[in-house]
Amino acid sequence: MSRYNKDIYEGQLHGKANIKVGVSGSSGFETGGGNAISASYLFGDGSGLSGISAGGGSAINVSGTPADNQITVWTASDTVEGTTNLTFDTTKGLNVVTTPAIGNFSDGDVTGEVIKFGSGTTTAGQIHFLWTDSNWYRTDSDNPLWSGTPLLGVALGTSPTTHGMLIRGLVRVDTGNVEGSPAIGKPVYVSEVNGKFDFTEPSAGGASRAVGHCLANSSGDVLIMFDPSRDFKPLDGTRSNLWYPPSVSHADDDEFDSNSLSSDWGAYNQDDDTGGTFDTSTAIDFYGTFNSGDAIRVSADSTYKPSWLRVQVPARSKYYLITKDYTFPTNILIWARLNFAQEDQSNVTNNDGTIGLAITANSSGNPDVSNLLELYMNEPDTDSIKAVVWRREGGSWAQVGGFTDTVASEGQALEYAAIHKVGSNYHLWVGTESNWIYLQSTTLSFTPAKIGFVFQNVNVAPTLVSSIDFIRFIETDKWPF
Repeated sequence: MSRYNKDIYEGQLHGKANIKVGVSGSSGFETGGGNAISASYLFGDGSGLSGISAGGGSAINVSGTPADNQITVWTASDTVEGTTNLTFDTTKGLNVVTTPAIGNFSDGDVTGEVIKFGSGTTTAGQIHFLWTDSNWYRTDSDNPLWSGTPLLGVALGTSPTTHGMLIRGLVRVDTGNVEGSPAIGKPVYVSEVNGKFDFTEPSAGGASRAVGHCLANSSGDVLIMFDPSRDFKPLDGTRSNLWYPPSVSHADDDEFDSNSLSSDWGAYNQDDDTGGTFDTSTAIDFYGTFNSGDAIRVSADSTYKPSWLRVQVPARSKYYLITKDYTFPTNILIWARLNFAQEDQSNVTNNDGTIGLAITANSSGNPDVSNLLELYMNEPDTDSIKAVVWRREGGSWAQVGGFTDTVASEGQALEYAAIHKVGSNYHLWVGTESNWIYLQSTTLSFTPAKIGFVFQNVNVAPTLVSSIDFIRFIETDKWPF
């Protein structure tokens, strides 16, 4: 290349006048006469460059005194800085440092892990749980399934997908969502009041679950480190067993703890459509013969089998009902713990020793035996015993869904029967202490007005005995077990 001032055309540089290389013995590059260099990039370490501005926009201002491992953050529209509170070490991972102060948060403000997931309408600033239908609902410590095991989150608004749910981090909670007396360092729990934080640990109901700790409080508002425990403490045995009585009973619950049967219950011969009676004076005989009349032998014996109502119906190959009046709400779960006797598999007789739940319409104060739904927990058929559901409407019988025939081989494994009314649908379940079997669901053309139990005995000797531990009611559209 000529050492004189010349235009240069080599496909690499194009300019006029005073383009010099190695000026004054240096290894630099210089242009003269006010002409500019147009290039997409320059090679080199840039140590000798000066007076260069960014093309096509403003320059980025790099401020602060960044150190190794600091993560750069934008502090203005044109400024980035390193921060000591946010660092990343490839051998140790991400480190986040915060200095929380309640004055830096408004009511409902959060910082931490927020997910935008699920559906439903949420209440800002309150605790919600994620249910199996993908909806978020407000928590309640009285129900362990609404507080004990699910994923919990604090709602940032009314929509979990638009506003999000805080699953871990800092949140300023308005005084209206706080129960109990907050103090710095004190744990906070799911409240028995839907969605609220409680600084008094629940002592009765469903479950106790800690969800974080208090960092500060001001005028009733609380800054909480929200970090729900993975564990919970069952209260009153709610989760440890299904048979433990609830802390707060439903008005229609019957635990059969008394030595006498409540007058709410009545006896009825389903097959003959005639009234029956209770025989409380004749001792139940497990080995004798009982095959006459319509009297149902019952014994609420607190000595030999406390908290169980023992029932022996006459072995006449007829179904008998024990029912009481009941007004069915929109949503209701009715479940009972039942105990049945059976002969060995080689001697099983059709329908012998059957026990189950029954709901019927009303007919002049009596069960309407032409309109009923019966869930047999143990209907014997020749060489098997199965759980099955039958529906009768207008006098016509129809089996509802399938059945399970594992009872005989399990040896009385089934001990719970449940009818769950959700709107107009009736869902039918049978279960053990640890497992539930969903049989089927159905709708009914009649209006149910009675609830109770159905029994049948066929073999004369021995005349089998069944028992009822309890029948309980929970007004819910959720399956809680």
